[in-house]
Amino acid sequence: MVFDDGIEYLKMGGSVDFTTSTTPQFLEEGEIACWDAVKEVMDRGLDVSKVTLSSDGQGSLPLFDEKGNFRGVELGRVTSVYETVRKCIENNIPTETAISLVTSNPATIYALTGKRIFNGRCRRRRCISKFLKYGDRYSDCQRTDF
Repeated sequence: MVFDDGIEYLKMGGSVDFTTSTTPQFLEEGEIACWDAVKEVMDRGLDVSKVTLSSDGQGSLPLFDEKGNFRGVELGRVTSVYETVRKCIENNIPTETAISLVTSNPATIYALTGKRIFNGRCRRRRCISKFLKYGDRYSDCQRTDF
């Protein structure tokens, strides 16, 4: 199973990306929901800072009937990333960890730390941004007071 291979790769110090776009059919057939995958990584004591989430937005998600015949194609949704972060939090993954999956983790893994994110923390206190800050503009920054 691909998930098990990812776990083994994490154990060796590698990083993994969980694709958030899925279909109910894939989940019914045994695909592990991303929030459950993140929880499993944490439960095994593995380094969650090596885990990222991405949507594979606009990627194709083929659908098949029970006999394996092609039924059609759904598109991966970019919004699935936000939905997955929310589901992580709803499933008792700490907020900071859930948000890091789409902010500081990819920034660190892909060496983007010079792009206004420092040591995996948002520059402004009490502000959580949906997107990393590039240059002098925030893209869709939401302010949240805790």
